[in-house]
Amino acid sequence: MGGFSKLLDVSWDVGTRGTINPVASIEPVEVGGVTISNVTLHNMDEIERLSIQIGDDIEVVRAGDVIPKIVRVVKQGSTRKKITCSSCPACSSSVKQDGPFLRCTNDDCEGVLNKRIMKYIKKREIMFLGDSALDKLIEAGVVTSVKDLYFLTVDSMTKAGLGEEMSKKILEEIKKSMTVSLADLIGSLSIDLLGRSQAKNIVEGGFTTLASWRNMQETDLLKLGGFQDTKAGRIHKSLKSNWKIIEELASILDVQEGQVAQKVRPKGSLSGLSFCFTGAAEKPRKELQQLVESNGGVFADSVDSTLNYLVIADLNSTSSKAVKARKLNIKLITESQFLKMIGQ
Repeated sequence: MGGFSKLLDVSWDVGTRGTINPVASIEPVEVGGVTISNVTLHNMDEIERLSIQIGDDIEVVRAGDVIPKIVRVVKQGSTRKKITCSSCPACSSSVKQDGPFLRCTNDDCEGVLNKRIMKYIKKREIMFLGDSALDKLIEAGVVTSVKDLYFLTVDSMTKAGLGEEMSKKILEEIKKSMTVSLADLIGSLSIDLLGRSQAKNIVEGGFTTLASWRNMQETDLLKLGGFQDTKAGRIHKSLKSNWKIIEELASILDVQEGQVAQKVRPKGSLSGLSFCFTGAAEKPRKELQQLVESNGGVFADSVDSTLNYLVIADLNSTSSKAVKARKLNIKLITESQFLKMIGQ
């Protein structure tokens, strides 16, 4: 059951790769027992599909009883305002259209850099260093890149406005993160289309040293399987452009390299099948990954032509992954349907 509201305004948020995402501010409305005041509009294609403008009366639902989304315009507003974004909200640089998305044209956009640092912090599970604390460190000029995290001191952090005891806690967490697997390091750095599970698959495919990653070619990725030309090309290009960051961190951290046994997938009901999970789920993502792999399947980070199933809360979702999956004729299933496939 949906709720009815009014679109009051749209703000713009910069992602880790310069994507500028629209977020709708709406009159607070209760949907499924939860009061909603902000809803993502995903991208410009979604805005066009809905034919939505600021001032319109809208219907909001919670996809899969979790994620709020606007499903239609109920009534056009008397004073409508077109939804546009002409400059980056973080650095004021110009924006460009890239498929359905808007992107910042500034390669050194501070908003992108900040998001990448926070993504690394979350991926590496560095506790206590949240958005508020990181903002203070960035505003003080103490942190301008991921590597700066490893040169923080209690003195520099307290001068930036953090408390002494909290600074000590954060530094202890940073110290814990100094030993890292090769896959976790590379998979935490916002490399295009390359998350930690995909990086782990590449390491298990024989790329077990930094040198082998530095010399990796697109054709090497294609030989591993699970990659199409476009995906391999984007990963290769992004690795090259981020290699300086990787080497800087490798000189600071204790990166675990060396030979590992190539992964032998157990045979099971999911043998030969690949699964990508998106959106909310009852089970934790790591548990779902273990279920896929223990039953012989492949856990994928993204949607491409090699994928067999996209597991999603709402089969009618209009998210970018869902739209892409439908275009590629990939089957969309729910979490419960996935669990039935393995007898749960």
